[in-house]
Order: sequence, then structure tokens, then C-alpha cells
Amino acid sequence: MINLLPDENKKVIRAGRMNRLLMRYVFLSGIALGVLLVVMMIAWLLLDNIKQSAQARIDNSGSSNTTLANDVVAMNNFRQNLSRAKQILDSQINYSGVILRYASAIPKGVVIDKLDLDPTIVGKQITFTANVKDSESVLSLKESLTGSPYFDDVHFTEISSDAASSAGYAFTVQISVTVNRLLIDGDGS
Repeated sequence: MINLLPDENKKVIRAGRMNRLLMRYVFLSGIALGVLLVVMMIAWLLLDNIKQSAQARIDNSGSSNTTLANDVVAMNNFRQNLSRAKQILDSQINYSGVILRYASAIPKGVVIDKLDLDPTIVGKQITFTANVKDSESVLSLKESLTGSPYFDDVHFTEISSDAASSAGYAFTVQISVTVNRLLIDGDGS
């Protein structure tokens, strides 16, 4: 039946089919373009969301870095305080131990009148006064201090007799010694 139609009508029918086909392509292209725009919009939203979460992590890590920097400063201060405490403890003197070592060098029958102890006496000549009961104790005091590892250069500076003493000590002795580091440190005791 198509063959019986005049050529002009055939051209119109072919043009109509072609228009319908072109309309389908335009419609399908529009749908494809719409889908592509929707996909691009979704991708843009996802990327924007990722960007915002990354920015939030950067801001959070920045505050974490600030916190970490504060922690590092606190740790450094603590470390410095520990080193200062160690220096103080290393330079601290156990005076009860010093007195015990000092007393171990003093024989029976001798009483020390006055004793000044501080870290600056090491290696220096000091003089102290002792009250002694008898002359044997005077010699015993010198021998004991000379034989002690805590004192060097032991010699009498003055010996005086005080027979009328009510405490029972017949002699007052001033003795000069050089204090050895062992007395303060306690090594070799």
C-alpha cells in the first residue's frame, strides 16, 4: 500500500518517521543529560561532604596539635623539674650520717663542745673544741682522728687544764683538722 502512495506522501511519511526518530534521540539525550546532571550533582555533594569532613579533621587535628604542644611543654617542664630535684637530692647531705661518722672517730671520755657542719668545710682546716676527762683521752683523741679516714692534718692548737670543772672534764682541747670528703659523702665508712 505504501507503494501506491504518491511520492510526495512517501516523502512526508519518511520525514515524519525521521522527525519521530529525531524526537526520540532528543528526548533520550535530554534524559541522559538529566541523569548525567543528577550524577554530577550527587558527586559534587559527596565531594563537598568529604571536603567538609576533611576540613573538620584538619581543624580537630589543629586543636589536637595545640593540645599535644601543651602536653610537650608540660612534659619538658616536668623533665626540668625532675633534673632540678635530682641535682638538689644529689647535693643534699645526710647530716645524721655525718654526725654518726664524726662520732665514730671520737673516743670514749671526749665530748665535743661545738660542731659546725656544712658542705663548704670539705678540704678546709676547721678547729673544734673538745672537753676531755684525762690526759690519756687527749692522746687517744689525736690518735683516733689521725687514724680516721674522715680527717687529715690533725694537730692540737691549744690544750688547757680545767681541774676545777664541775662536769668532770679535766682538759679543754682545741684541735685543728682538715675534713675529708668521705665525712660528707659517707663512702668508705
